[in-house]
Amino acid sequence: MLVRTNEPVLYESYSFDYGATWSMPSPTRFASFSSPAHLIRLRAGDKPGILVLWTNGFTYKGVDAYDEARQVIHGAVSYDEGSTWQGFRELYRDPHMDEYYLHGDHGAAYPDGKEMANGNVVVSTGQGALRQTVFVFNPSWLTETEQYTTIDSIAVFNDTLNYDGNYFTSYGVDGVERILDPTHSSCNHNLSVIRFDARRVDNSLRYPTVVYNFPGLKRGRLAFTFYPASKVFSASVKIMDFFSPPNAFVVDELASFAFDVFSGCKSSEEEPCVSAQEWHIVELDWDVDVGRCNVTFDGLADRRLVLPILSRSFEMQPSYFRLQVSAGFMYLRAVDVSML
Repeated sequence: MLVRTNEPVLYESYSFDYGATWSMPSPTRFASFSSPAHLIRLRAGDKPGILVLWTNGFTYKGVDAYDEARQVIHGAVSYDEGSTWQGFRELYRDPHMDEYYLHGDHGAAYPDGKEMANGNVVVSTGQGALRQTVFVFNPSWLTETEQYTTIDSIAVFNDTLNYDGNYFTSYGVDGVERILDPTHSSCNHNLSVIRFDARRVDNSLRYPTVVYNFPGLKRGRLAFTFYPASKVFSASVKIMDFFSPPNAFVVDELASFAFDVFSGCKSSEEEPCVSAQEWHIVELDWDVDVGRCNVTFDGLADRRLVLPILSRSFEMQPSYFRLQVSAGFMYLRAVDVSML
């Protein structure tokens, strides 16, 4: 049994007599705050397993629990009785997550589900008006270990999750929009980028930010392609193992790995690894068990960072890429994730 608490993790309790008695609850490695989880025994697919549905997030000091932790439902699956888990992927987002509520229940919490004969799982979840939903998915999707997203492949770029590649969240901040790629030589193209423009944003909680969910990987690789459009430029990257809203204050210590794109790396000639008005590819390779992440700029050996792991609080399967621009403006073209 999984138990919600007012701590940043779920607790667990076991019964070995068909529910007559239960063990003393103890902390799990699953991030969650005052939000219930739901467990489902999977029996209809190729192999038996356990599916967990929960809100993989928690609150920060001084911020409302609903605004931080209850906006996204996640799923993970285990095929070894809970020893290891795969997935940590977004299944549903509150479609009104950008609306501020003073009173009343709201958000994506309280999931419930049932496995069907064909192996699919039907899920109902959501709190408050216009938030309840029912959807169907196949748990095998949670076992995927690769995800490639180009911005022009997204049918609708907004904060409603859809499975054509829109794994980005950008609500509550300013200066983020999808536009046609202005660096492309042809005027008759339809290639898109995300533009981050911080030049007229003076509130640090509204700096242009996107949060991108990918399959949880203890050993993984993530590459992103970007273009600093201004000479004055500052951007930070955080790899995280829980959901954090774009407009939340997230200190580096809460991330698995973190670095500054512009000032964090210098070449052997002491020049910044990133130049303005050029396309760059930054690649991150991490191993949670080793406790290290290697960051390479444009595939060059002299433009590399080695990052120590910053947090071991939760399940520690990084599943979120957080990119924030705090000065200047830039374009993001693609994100590519795979297992090492």
